[in-house]
Formats: sequence, C-alpha cells, structure tokens
Amino acid sequence: MDKLSKIQKEKIDAAWRLLTEETTSFGKFEKVRTLVKGLNPRVDKTLAEAAKVISKLKKIQKGEVITLAAEGLAEDTPQKLFLARWKTLKSEVKRVRDIYRSHQKNLETAARVAHGAKGPWGLITAAAG
Repeated sequence: MDKLSKIQKEKIDAAWRLLTEETTSFGKFEKVRTLVKGLNPRVDKTLAEAAKVISKLKKIQKGEVITLAAEGLAEDTPQKLFLARWKTLKSEVKRVRDIYRSHQKNLETAARVAHGAKGPWGLITAAAG
C-alpha cells in the first residue's frame, strides 16, 4: 500500500472512531470534517449538507431567529436534519473504510503471491492470479 493510501486509510479509521463514540458535538463534527475532507466526493457532499444544518443550529442557540426566518427553515427541525446527516456521514465513512480495507487485503494477497513466485512458472502463476 502506498504512503498516500495508508494516510487516507488512517484518516478514515480515525473518523470512524469519532463517529461511533457515545456523544456528538459540533467540535467533533469539525474534526471529522477536517479528517475526511477531499477523500471521497459523496462524503464531502454529506459534510457540506451537515455543515449547513450545524450553521442553523448555532443560529438557534444564539437566538438569531430573524436570520433563520429569512433563510427559510425546512419542515424538519434542524436537530433532525443534523442527526440524519450525521447518520449518512457515518454510513459513508464506513463504506469508504470498508473499501480501503478490502483494497489493502487484495494488495497484501498480491504481495504474498508475488513474493512466493519463483522461476518462470511462478511468474506465470502470479500473473494468472
């Protein structure tokens, strides 16, 4: 596995650990966002949507009701939207993590086959695998 793939896998694993902890916070979301941003377009899209919802939640906490009314709230509450985005983000990070693990396993198998290939028959066997 090349160095870049290893770093990406480590980021995905770290994000997964953060996402599966018992509690959640805006700060934790930002850490996850920083970790996985740019690794996968679908995850990036989910992060952007969740960030919009977090922005609305922060405005509610600050009492910026007029600003929110002007922006037009969705029918669902921002809390429900945030949790939905959080679940989607969690599933996307799991999906990407599983892809990296599968890719890593395939590379390790190929490396073992190549390492054991001796002589012309070994090379033919490795190429056929």
